[in-house]
Amino acid sequence: MDNIIGQQICNHLEFMGYTITDESREDLCKFEAKISEWSTPNLGLVVNNDGFVFIECSYGWWNENIINSHEFHNFINMMNKSSQFNRWSPLKNNDNKSVKVEISTWIFGYEKNSFGKLMTSFIADVHNNIPNLFDNFRTFKRT
Repeated sequence: MDNIIGQQICNHLEFMGYTITDESREDLCKFEAKISEWSTPNLGLVVNNDGFVFIECSYGWWNENIINSHEFHNFINMMNKSSQFNRWSPLKNNDNKSVKVEISTWIFGYEKNSFGKLMTSFIADVHNNIPNLFDNFRTFKRT
């Protein structure tokens, strides 16, 4: 990995217990970070050459009926209002027959303490709210 910020972030995540899979291209530093602890999300990260870092995780795959559910959209809106740093988004699969929820955040550059605080907040937000997502929408068939 040629991207210095990407390498610093990989080192940080490996220290946290993640296993890194590098999926970089010449123009983009992209990697996946997986962890064996079930309560901590696996992550997808992209670091562009300017130092902009995009972090995301996703959950779900419900059938398409959920995307039309008023309650589902209210839940996503509530998550976005209560979250300090993260953005919650419903996403349709390529077949338009299933939906997942993506939780994402951004940071510019890498500074150990700032990145650590962001990751702590991100993981806590996901950890605290994903059970609500599954509890509230259990009636929708997961695909």
